[in-house]
Amino acid sequence: MNPFKFLLFTFGFYLSLVLVFGGGKDPNPEPIPTQTRITVQIIPLTDEQMADRDAEIARQMAEENASIYDEPAEASRTLPQLAQIDPDTKCQQWLPLAVEVGWPNETEVLETLGFLMWREARCLPDACSPSNSRPCADYGILQGNWAAHHEWWAQMGLTPEDMFDPAVNLQWAGLLYNGREAKGQCGWQPWRLSC
Repeated sequence: MNPFKFLLFTFGFYLSLVLVFGGGKDPNPEPIPTQTRITVQIIPLTDEQMADRDAEIARQMAEENASIYDEPAEASRTLPQLAQIDPDTKCQQWLPLAVEVGWPNETEVLETLGFLMWREARCLPDACSPSNSRPCADYGILQGNWAAHHEWWAQMGLTPEDMFDPAVNLQWAGLLYNGREAKGQCGWQPWRLSC
């Protein structure tokens, strides 16, 4: 699927959810009920009541622990199996997420991506490179540049602060990389790497 069509679809879906569920303030808000002051008197538990309470808590904890181990595990999100990469590849903790959000599951791409995340942000999703005119010039784990990409981010319905979310940052950067590669251009060029 064309990444731009996917992005446009995602934006349209998001916008429809905002319109349906959060389109603004209710013109007829419900009145806030008045509250009456409640007075509570605290009476210490007797030794027998405390023993009963402790026994009940222990029983509930035993039931919860038993259910954790006895019930079949619910289907959880499984991350994709990564292509084989060098064990010394940097930022490996982010590579499964990168593949999940659209990066190619290829050894060379993932090793280069790990290198970039290390070089750009030391694997930190909240990395910010300040400038003289802005609190951040570059955002997130792949240091998306505000000056170069803020209009595109706005078209995608994203704010610069959204770039601190590693999934958003990696997805955006994957669209940038994949889009350039699809046009026969070097996908790494925005990060000043040669292909």
